[in-house]
Amino acid sequence: VNVVAYSHEGKMSQTDTDLALKIRQDLMSDSNLSAYAQNIKIIALDGKVILKGKVNSESERRSILDKVTNEVGVKKVVSKLEIKADQND
Repeated sequence: VNVVAYSHEGKMSQTDTDLALKIRQDLMSDSNLSAYAQNIKIIALDGKVILKGKVNSESERRSILDKVTNEVGVKKVVSKLEIKADQND
């Protein structure tokens, strides 16, 4: 599912796992997002969410950041999202 969640001790955190899965569900249910955007990597660590992967456009990147930032339980968002250079990939 491309979701990772760890606590500071390196153990799986159920809260972060639930948070990452909720974000994944929200992205997958948004038909306005490309398949690339819906399948970005989501890493949750004590409420900090790191997003990695490629998206099709700046507006798609902003849409994802808005969704994640407004998710209950998210304390901080780190975006490592990249905009695809070639739309034909």
